[in-house]
Amino acid sequence: FVAMQNYYQLLQIAHLINQLVEKSQKVATSLKAAGRTIKAIWDEATSTMLKETIHLCEAVATYLKTRQIRY
Repeated sequence: FVAMQNYYQLLQIAHLINQLVEKSQKVATSLKAAGRTIKAIWDEATSTMLKETIHLCEAVATYLKTRQIRY
């Protein structure tokens, strides 16, 4: 029984890795088609996060409304 659980968990991990590889290939293809680099996207994302201010009351209101945090 334990061996079956271990096998299932390894199967889930393998599926997760496969999905990450497939998604990263799609992202890389899209970036190449747009003429962008991952470094440029990362720099823009970090500068936006540093520039923007989210007040606690806004964050709580959004959380209470959706009950989900998505990235």
